[in-house]
Amino acid sequence: MRIITLAALALGVTLAPTHGTAQAQERPKHIHVVYDLSQAGLRDPSVAAQLGGVTQKITSQINPEFGDQVRHSSFGGTLAESMSATDFNASFTFAYSGADPRDLANGITQRLQLLPSTAAQSGQGSLQQLLSDLDIDCSAENHVIAYLNGTDGLSFDGSRAEYIGLPTSPLCGTFHFVGWWMTQEPDWAWPGVRKQVEGITRDVLTSLGAENVTFHR
Repeated sequence: MRIITLAALALGVTLAPTHGTAQAQERPKHIHVVYDLSQAGLRDPSVAAQLGGVTQKITSQINPEFGDQVRHSSFGGTLAESMSATDFNASFTFAYSGADPRDLANGITQRLQLLPSTAAQSGQGSLQQLLSDLDIDCSAENHVIAYLNGTDGLSFDGSRAEYIGLPTSPLCGTFHFVGWWMTQEPDWAWPGVRKQVEGITRDVLTSLGAENVTFHR
């Protein structure tokens, strides 16, 4: 718990009493929606339907408003997929004469329908690549909605799973992992390993400054 507190203090994201809280609430939201193109199983009709419901719940909790910014981005998949995935790489600000914040969940769901339907030939995604690609401005209230399975990029020492080579740049905001261990469970998985990996992932990200980390299936 002390690690989380010290990291938050170092990044200036703790809330001061009274007027400090009011100022924090007035910060614009930056919403980063990230898609792992390598996970073809995310486009399975039954998976997509479930992810749509989860997406609606998450965006309702975030409660985007006019003036908030959204950035859609992608990683993984083949080089050709990454370069041509214009629908997965776009940035905009909600405005009265433009994008409506109430349409965020529908916009994400429509993009999920465009995910590759066949397995990627190369460029497997991972938490390492997600964190390497993120560009977070901690003066805003940040939310990262990451659509990835979460089984890539893990190493094992006996019965303990861990990440090797994770970026150590400071983080902030809330991370929402969607589709976590939903489309692929490794052959080496033992009972309880998913919860163990969730705990490791949460500990690593909060030690870097993330304020909250949630997992959705």
